[in-house]
This record gives sequence, C-alpha cells and structure tokens, in this order.
Amino acid sequence: ELGGHSLIAVQVMTRIERETGKRLPLSTLFEYPTVQKLALLLQTNKKATTWKSLVPIKPAGSKMPIYLVHGDGLNVLNFSSIANKMDPDQPVYGFQARGLDGQDEPLSSIEDMAAFYISELLEQNPEGPYALAGYSFGGYVAVEMARILDTMGKEVRLLGILDTDSEIVTSQLLDANNLYKRIRRQFPKLLWVIRSFLQDPAHTITYQKKFYRRKINEFMESVGLREKSMPDPLLQHLAPIREKLETAYEEHIIRPFDGHVTLFRAQQRSYFVVDFEFLGWKKYALKGVTVYEVPGSHNTMFDAPNDQGTARIIQKALNESMT
Repeated sequence: ELGGHSLIAVQVMTRIERETGKRLPLSTLFEYPTVQKLALLLQTNKKATTWKSLVPIKPAGSKMPIYLVHGDGLNVLNFSSIANKMDPDQPVYGFQARGLDGQDEPLSSIEDMAAFYISELLEQNPEGPYALAGYSFGGYVAVEMARILDTMGKEVRLLGILDTDSEIVTSQLLDANNLYKRIRRQFPKLLWVIRSFLQDPAHTITYQKKFYRRKINEFMESVGLREKSMPDPLLQHLAPIREKLETAYEEHIIRPFDGHVTLFRAQQRSYFVVDFEFLGWKKYALKGVTVYEVPGSHNTMFDAPNDQGTARIIQKALNESMT
C-alpha cells in the first residue's frame, strides 16, 4: 500500500535476515503482507513457505490457473497487483529465479530455466491445460516452457508474451548479417526518437540520458577507465543470479515453434523497436500472433493505475482461451 516494489521487498527481507538470522522467501510477503503479520511469523517461529521457484500468488479459484514467469527483476512481487485485480476465482502463480535463497545454484541458460520451472509446474499441476505468460526476459522462458509441454503432449491453451521484444535477443548475435541489420535500423531509430521528443520531450530526454549514461559507464568499465560499480550491499546476493541471467540472455537463440502467441504489448514505448506491431514474434509463432494492447509502458504496465486495465485484458484473453 505504501508503493513498495520488488527491489524494496528484497531489501526488507535482507534486513530481516541481518537482524534475526532468518532468511525468508520473498513469497512470504504474499501470505504475510503486513508488518503485524510478518512480525507474528517471526515471533512464533512458524515455518514460512519453503523456497521454490513456483510461487502461489493467488492460488484460490476454480478457473484454469495462469503461470507468470519473472523478468530480470528475478522475483514475482510485481505481479501481485494484477493478480488481485483479476477475477476472484482466477488462480495466479508465478515463477521466481532459482538461487534467490542464496543456496541453490542459479541457472545459466533459458532452456535450463524452462526445464526446471516445468518440473515444478508438473509437480503442482500434472494434467493441465496450461496458461503461461512471461514478462520481459520471462517471455523467452515462457516460449521454451510451452515448447517442452508441447513435446510432452500437454495442452497449452495460452502462451502470453508480456511486452517482450524478440528482436532484442536476435540483435545480440554478432555476425555480418546482423551487423548490417543493426546499422540499417539506426535511421528509423533516429526518426522515432525525434517523433518521441516532439510528443513527450521530458520523458524522451530522461530516458535517453539514462540510456547513454549507462552505455558510457559500461564502456569505461570495460576498458578499465572506471572501476566497476559495486552492487548495493543489501543486494549483493543477487549479483551471481543476474550474471547467469545475462549469460542466458546473450546466448539464447529463439527458434520458430509450432504454436500461437498472445502478445500483450505496452501502449507507451520508451525505447525503439524494429517491429512495433508484433515485437518480432510473427516470424517465430507458426500458428499466428494475437495482439492485445495494455496500458502504460514496459516498466509501468503492472503499476497503478495501469494494473487494473492490464489485469482486465489478461483476464479477457484467458477467458477467450477457454472457449
């Protein structure tokens, strides 16, 4: 209610561990969402939820559950707002990154992440049918999860992509053809930035300043002109997971698959994309792409007041997948 996001939640849990010696799963906050309830949990020594990648965000309900895959924030707390605004009988689960407990080894490939998440999914729901949706980085994982379920003969009713641009991953490949593509996109990108500036100069300047400041810092650190920035001490245990996630992202190659994609595309675009309509997924989803536009930008689609509209649209797609 105070506006805490997933990064603050990680800091809260780290501080609790420092003060009490108890490391609690982030998913504890779904079961004990107030200061009073959290304090009661610690005082009574009641066993908190065990560490798993599969997190019950809103498990009650009679409808086909939806399973949401984390983005590069690693945990699923950002999904709680939309989960609570979906139908009362709509179960919602999430997959958080392996290794958040500081003990399990983080996974370094998207295929391994997908296989591990599927193992926990089948343990909880062996029969299906299934509805999957991945946000940002999680979109690539959700596609691989759907591929695995398909090879097992399991039914995937909905494969949702929550504003994931497939072109970003393919642009990591450093071959001659891709280099030509990257050069060729600079002119339309410049036109887009100019148009964005004319429409919303304050937002465009803020975003572009952050983008180029980050790129300059990365370059200076890579050539030794600046010391590498150290992570927040409260978040140091996330560093190895982020490194593995970055490796998985850079090495992943999207393959065409015999399925349908439901793309939830953010209405506001803070950064340039090559394919504004389908975010590049049409060439990979052999059975087509259905596009829903959700309010907000890539970073604000789950935040109030956009969360209500995003939840309503995802629910609509889920209901239609069951007819």
